[in-house]
Amino acid sequence: MHIRALVFLILAIFCGACPASAAPPGVRPILDDPMVKPPTQDPAYPITQPPYPLMSVMAAEQGAVILRFIVRDDGSVDPATVTVEEGSGSAVLDGAAVAEAANWRFRPATSAGVPVASPHLFRVVFELSSVQGMQAGGNNPQEKTPLPRQSRPITQPPYPRSAVEAGAEGDVLLRFIVKEDGYVDPSSIVVKKSSGFADLDKAAVDEAARNWRFQPATLYGTPVASPHEFRVVFALKKKQRPD
Repeated sequence: MHIRALVFLILAIFCGACPASAAPPGVRPILDDPMVKPPTQDPAYPITQPPYPLMSVMAAEQGAVILRFIVRDDGSVDPATVTVEEGSGSAVLDGAAVAEAANWRFRPATSAGVPVASPHLFRVVFELSSVQGMQAGGNNPQEKTPLPRQSRPITQPPYPRSAVEAGAEGDVLLRFIVKEDGYVDPSSIVVKKSSGFADLDKAAVDEAARNWRFQPATLYGTPVASPHEFRVVFALKKKQRPD
């Protein structure tokens, strides 16, 4: 019995003398230390304001977002830790703030003069008055953000054979995002109004995703992504109509 107790005592002393495994760089834990100084803004790395989302401008959305994140011991923000502590009321504005936070850099927190990782809160304010020439509650923001225009002829989708044989006709109204480069974002395409025939709807969606390109909307001269709607008309020619 005494021998077993002695063995445990030796193991405890030995393990206590072993150095703890080092924490990964940038995620060093902070103990409850009154000497810890929180992160501060670094004049060498000004905090950048997120770009004002076009959809929020068009919807006249504004507000403040409070973000919570970890400032690593090198001053960078850990993107995986960025969360919305208090939202602006707009998911689009909140998302823009979260995305921009990954670009920020601070003077890291210190404990006894040693840089350490630390949680931090930061407030981002979106005000329409910050957009050049626009006053909150003033002119319709859409007047400042032209919709996309056709940069080349929009191709008509091939008429599905099944629709021709069935004598199917109709209009399809598509809604999608025109990206900054003028191309249609395929993942954003939705049928806002169906033609009543699935094959016609699918043909319109496929054509938009593959071949359409526009001149993108601009916000004070800068190309921006923008929602857009486009109507596709399927009408059989006389010779295509079934007897």
